Amino acid sequence: MMGPRGSGLGYWHPGGSRLGQCSPRGSRWNGGFLGALGWDIGWVSPPLPALQVSDRMGLLTHLYRTFEKSKFAGFCQKLAEGAQAGDPLCCHIFDKAGEVLARHVVAVLPKIDTSLFLGELGLPIICVGSVWNSWERMQAGFIRILAQARGEAPSHFSRFSLLKLKRSSALGGARLGARSIDQALPLDFTGNVDVFYTHVF
Repeated sequence: MMGPRGSGLGYWHPGGSRLGQCSPRGSRWNGGFLGALGWDIGWVSPPLPALQVSDRMGLLTHLYRTFEKSKFAGFCQKLAEGAQAGDPLCCHIFDKAGEVLARHVVAVLPKIDTSLFLGELGLPIICVGSVWNSWERMQAGFIRILAQARGEAPSHFSRFSLLKLKRSSALGGARLGARSIDQALPLDFTGNVDVFYTHVF
C-alpha cells in the first residue's frame, strides 16, 4: 500500500486537521470529522507543545515551511494511547483508518489472480509499517469495508489473512532478478512471514 494514507502521517491528518477547526476559546470542534460533531480534543491537543505550537495558526509553519513527516507520524502514538483509553475521537479516527486501508485492498480485488484466494490463508495481505501494531483498533473498520465489497469481489474471496514480513522485501527483487536470467532462486515462502490475523466471512 503506497502513499502516506497508510502511514502514521495518514493517521495524524484527520486529528491534526480538526485542530485547525478548533475554536481557540474552547476544547470542542467547530466542525465535524466525517459527519460527526462535538468531539472533545483532550487527547489530540497535548502533542502540540512538542511542535512548539501554541495555537492553530502555528501548525501552518510545520505543514509547509518546515514540514517533517516523522514529527507528524509520531502523533499516531498519541492517538493510539487515546484509543486504548477509550477516547471517542481517537477510536473514531482508527476506525476510519481501518476503512481507508481496506479500500486499498478493494481497489485491486478485481485484478488479483484467482490462485491467491484459494490458499490455506485465503487472500494474503502483506502489512508493512508500525501502524499495523494498532490492528485491534482498526479491525472493525477494515473488516466492514471488505465485507461490503464482497458482493463485487471474485466469488473465491471468502477468507483473508494479514501477514508481516520476517525478511527483507529485497528477497523478492532478487528472485525476480534471478528469473530474468533463467535461474532458480529457491525460497521458503512460509518462513518469510508471520500471520497475525485471519478472518473468514
